[in-house]
Amino acid sequence: MTSPNQPQGALVDWATNQQPSGEELRIASEAAVEWLESHGVRVNGTRVQHLVRGLTRSDGALDARRPIPAQTIAALWDYAELHDLIVIHQQLKGVRTERFIESLRRISKGPRLLEDERADGGSIAGRNFTFELFCAARFASLGVPVGFETEADATLHIGGERLALECKRLGNIETLERNIEDAALQIRRRIEHGQAASGIAAVSISRAVHQVSIEQNVQPIGDVESLRKGLRQMVANWGPHFYERFSRLSPHLAGILIHYKLPLIDHKTGGATLLSRFTMYALDNKDSPPEVIARSRACFQALSQLDS
Repeated sequence: MTSPNQPQGALVDWATNQQPSGEELRIASEAAVEWLESHGVRVNGTRVQHLVRGLTRSDGALDARRPIPAQTIAALWDYAELHDLIVIHQQLKGVRTERFIESLRRISKGPRLLEDERADGGSIAGRNFTFELFCAARFASLGVPVGFETEADATLHIGGERLALECKRLGNIETLERNIEDAALQIRRRIEHGQAASGIAAVSISRAVHQVSIEQNVQPIGDVESLRKGLRQMVANWGPHFYERFSRLSPHLAGILIHYKLPLIDHKTGGATLLSRFTMYALDNKDSPPEVIARSRACFQALSQLDS
């Protein structure tokens, strides 16, 4: 087993698994939309409807041998965001709690294009709630019991204990540490209210990475294997800094979970694919109390299953 104070990654990308065909995506997305509407989620005229329509319009339009037009870049992100909704549907469709339904009914809010989000609750709320539910769904896919019975974004039942999951999305990478601090403060409050024994701060850097790619006019095309290795190394290198900066927040903060997704065209095949990865950084050490080490190892054991 990986040492508990080292970053442990978990691949959840289409590039390593069988990539769904356009028809499979269409069927899965239509099922997800039907499920959303059954819970009172307004789809017509929202970004969710645009995502499904974008999938239809972009079918067969992706060509890696030519400059990629703006509408194709948008289509790639349609694929990525539909993937999130499909995973939420497939993994959480059995949840019926009021707290969950409230979150679900807000995921269709916001503009279609990620770059059109503004730093206010009305604009970013839809994708914020989507990320919260997507994180919960990924844990559920591992067999981790997930609940929505507390004020936390989600509650994980790992190693016989209840962990609060608090999720943040970055607008720019400079706010990374502040968002982790905010999540840690929320977790401390959950512990004080008897809602959890510890917690995990989950942070998405996808919006920040996307913004940089727009500003630098980076074309979403490349060698999937090289990109995967480079991104994995990049987030792994953050481990020592995270430990130095945030280990003081242990044991109430069990770990930091960083997520990114990057839709792109594989230049070898010309096909659209998606890199979507979680990397976990534990904050315990060999001198931590036994219960803290046990909790950390239980988290890693759960996440490592995604590598299989």
